[in-house]
Amino acid sequence: MFLKSFLTAFTACSAFSIVSSQTVNQLTPITNVELRDNITLECSINGQSLTGRFVWFHEDELAYFGASDSIFNRRYRVAVTPQTSRLTITNVHFEDRGRWECEVAIGEMKQSTMTQLVIKSPPQWYNVTQQKDITLQLGGSAELYCDAIGDPTPVVTWTGTTGAGGIVLPDGKVTEYYIGSMLKLGNVTGMHNGKYKCHASNGHKQSIYEEFTVRVPSAPIVTVHTSTVRAPRNHTFHIGCMASSHPQITSLGSVSWFKGSRRIQNNADDYRYSISDSNDGLTSISILNTPRVNSTVAGTYRCEFSNNQGSASQTIRLDVGAASKPDVGASLSGAPPLFAVLQSLLTSVLFAVVAMKL
Repeated sequence: MFLKSFLTAFTACSAFSIVSSQTVNQLTPITNVELRDNITLECSINGQSLTGRFVWFHEDELAYFGASDSIFNRRYRVAVTPQTSRLTITNVHFEDRGRWECEVAIGEMKQSTMTQLVIKSPPQWYNVTQQKDITLQLGGSAELYCDAIGDPTPVVTWTGTTGAGGIVLPDGKVTEYYIGSMLKLGNVTGMHNGKYKCHASNGHKQSIYEEFTVRVPSAPIVTVHTSTVRAPRNHTFHIGCMASSHPQITSLGSVSWFKGSRRIQNNADDYRYSISDSNDGLTSISILNTPRVNSTVAGTYRCEFSNNQGSASQTIRLDVGAASKPDVGASLSGAPPLFAVLQSLLTSVLFAVVAMKL
């Protein structure tokens, strides 16, 4: 790679006569260039009686050295007359941005003129963590990278759908989003299990994102949308619990439901329950269908999930009364972030709040 200083001795050997300063016309700044455009930079000399040797630099590195076989990029084309050198850049790339300089040797004198090439471009990734499905051990750490380029400089924002309900920072705090090109996960636990998405934008209509899955061997983390619901008398009801774990719980035998201290037998006494797992490989949900609600059916229910790392449970209180706001089941709007993972899965009858049986 040639630098400007390398050419000093060569250009000093020219035999043209010395001329006054301000002989070389200033290059015009070029802005608002889009990627894949073709542009031309023109460098010229005042005075028809003068001739010069033209050299082009990009960020102080040699781009053209006075002959057709000395062009250092196939996308560059140079047309030269004794008084003018035109450098055409075809199919502009983002790396073409920055300072361009035309240096002219006229006799023993050298003059130069510079301009900035500003490229307006949507975000592009240039350094992204290649592994998209990452398994970590308890207490381990990882750094996820999403470096983007563009003009203006893109802003990278991270979001997470995890067992903690957001992104767990190294200090243990949970945040809805994080801004920066590198996301560090430290001292990981089951709370870090989930999906992480980085999103880059810079004001252009086009934005880009990447998504990662992080798995940490852990016992289930069980969540419910609300701890108390009301169901109208003489109607069946559906109650749901969700678990995040690694390995994912996919077997109905790994789920149990209780009413008080009594374990509910599936498909007995008009009770039945099921399990569904999401394609994220972490999240599972179990739905309990109750008999027609009365004072006997009302009470405290508990769902329990188990895997080879342990077990966990949550309780839901079912009361008899007028139909309440659909806090369990049918609608996941307003639910914690973890529930959003399965929103598309649960828009069906699995989570209908009240199933009328007339």
